[in-house]
Amino acid sequence: MASNNEEYQRIFYQVCDGEKNLGSIQRVKLAYDDLIRSDVADLVDLIREQEQLPCRPRDLCIYARGTAMENYKTEQPLKISTSLNDSKIQGTSEDDPLLVVLSAPTPSFPTANNTIDLVNDDELQQGLRLMAQNALARNATISISNATTEKMTSLLEMMGLSLKGATWKSKPPLKPVCGFDWPEGDEDSDGSRREYMRYLQATLQVPQNYALADVQQQRSLLNLDGDHCIANGFRLRGTTDVVIAKSEHVENKAIKNNIEALLELKKQTQISKKDHTPQTICEHFAASYLNPKLPVVSVLTDLSENWTFFWFAFDDDDTDDDPDLVLYKLCLGGKKAAANAKYLLDSLFDTTVDNNLPNTFAKRQPFRAIHDFLTRRKKRRREFDGDYSNSEDRNSKPPPRGADRSPVNDPSADPSATSGRPSENNEGGNCSGRERSMSMADSLSLFAPPASRDVGNELDLLDMVDESEQYEIVRSFAAKHIVPYMYSSSEA
Repeated sequence: MASNNEEYQRIFYQVCDGEKNLGSIQRVKLAYDDLIRSDVADLVDLIREQEQLPCRPRDLCIYARGTAMENYKTEQPLKISTSLNDSKIQGTSEDDPLLVVLSAPTPSFPTANNTIDLVNDDELQQGLRLMAQNALARNATISISNATTEKMTSLLEMMGLSLKGATWKSKPPLKPVCGFDWPEGDEDSDGSRREYMRYLQATLQVPQNYALADVQQQRSLLNLDGDHCIANGFRLRGTTDVVIAKSEHVENKAIKNNIEALLELKKQTQISKKDHTPQTICEHFAASYLNPKLPVVSVLTDLSENWTFFWFAFDDDDTDDDPDLVLYKLCLGGKKAAANAKYLLDSLFDTTVDNNLPNTFAKRQPFRAIHDFLTRRKKRRREFDGDYSNSEDRNSKPPPRGADRSPVNDPSADPSATSGRPSENNEGGNCSGRERSMSMADSLSLFAPPASRDVGNELDLLDMVDESEQYEIVRSFAAKHIVPYMYSSSEA
């Protein structure tokens, strides 16, 4: 822990489920005065909030620093009344964190003579929903700061987008720009934040009606959870370091839904040790989703010789009448990187310099364009399989992920529309066969591995067949992908 004369102190921790780690080592920061008045119960609440864990406080057990996951069952967890100044907590670090064990409830399942009876059972519906909650608690939420390449790839695949390199052929002559000299300490310390904000405000020339905002302490700024997720199974939580927004939004602390550009800042040593592209792309998706009408630009940089820009645009190499949307990536490096990056950021809102910008940069697209693109692609797929557009039954049929498909669960839904929830009739109980199949599909879809298109396509078929066939598809899916898992879980 830091010394008592610092403004705050950090407590490092590692969340696990008793068998494997759930993400990487995290930390919470507390003012020193709060630290000496707080206990383990307060720390549990902080971790639940920061990790967005849908569990009860008693489902989290905290063990003293130095406790190994493989040995925690032989140790006693810390009492909830233990002070955070206790020697078992003080001195945590990335190499010596507290161990936080999440013990999620285990669902019970009925027994039956055959698979059909089992899948039809009401008790199974409750078990599936509990399994879904457990799966979401463990796997579905992406901590932006710990996003992996695998999570990034799954997110891009879910959205039907590819990552493409941009070109910048006509760079204008520019005056040299000095990079930022980072002070000692962490990149998110109060001192570092004050210094890099001074540097950015002195270096960038944003329009008079725009402002830079330090948002590093707004830990939930880019959260997409609960009723807000980019696509089925993907929830994001976290923030970025600096955003550009109109001055009135910054002054009135109304930034979340008015972000036009964001900067994720790392020290040079961090850039060299790890690829932070997944983190920045997740930030870009979250900011774009929260601001569906704004063509957001996201930047990963050390404020010196490493600058990477991201934006959505139509593929300029696609000659089709309806070209694909892609996520463009532009890497700037070397002594001229800061000057080139300054030019791009200064040109965000300048429509007179199109010819001197990277390809498609002046034609950036908002998240709403992705919604329109996915809608058109889905329509073409339906037309390829057979034109059902004039069928009254088809138009009135619920989509496959729930009876009221909402933008929070569907990447092709309009993100600016009001969120909806599945109706109560779809939550189990006495409902019709059609409603029941939709309810089960909604639960089962959470277990389709994002990278496994075969599994995903089985549920996608629900949107393309007659109602009489829907329930059979769901039963088949459960028999192949869920029931065997349930038996193996219950036997274990």
